[in-house]
Amino acid sequence: MAKLHWYLVRLNDRVGWLGWLVLLLLIAIIMYGFYVLLPAQQHLDVLKLNPIKPVHTQQTVKKYQSPADLFFKGLPPVESVTSSIQTIFEAAEEQGIRIDEVIYKDKQKQGETALRYDMTFSVVAGYPDIKAFIIDALAELPWLALDQLTFDRDELDPNSVTTHLRFTMYVVK
Repeated sequence: MAKLHWYLVRLNDRVGWLGWLVLLLLIAIIMYGFYVLLPAQQHLDVLKLNPIKPVHTQQTVKKYQSPADLFFKGLPPVESVTSSIQTIFEAAEEQGIRIDEVIYKDKQKQGETALRYDMTFSVVAGYPDIKAFIIDALAELPWLALDQLTFDRDELDPNSVTTHLRFTMYVVK
């Protein structure tokens, strides 16, 4: 045993700490080869003998649909303007509001498919009646937008309000 100890001390003096580090690194490389590279190579050999057939998937192409297309698709044709205006008058009539004078103006920007149809008018009624009229008109015609709303209170009759309304109706040519 003493001779073995003497031999190991002499070996340690000759090899040094750098030699032991190299020996440890060599052992780690050999272990890596046995535990990682050898099984991977065996797996590749098995795949060469029995290849896995690729799964063919069908490529799906999704068509982009812009929000503007969805908006224009829901718009009524320009021929329905008169019936839409009649709907607004009926909504006013349900609330006991009389529309006397209406100013109509149509606008279309270059390159657009939508036609804007502006309607400006004034009504005199109570605030709750005007509110109900506006809500009914917008609910019945989803392509109608309320652009401007102003109130003028009459000093003589505190229960009535003069309201100036501007609606824009969007239609497609």
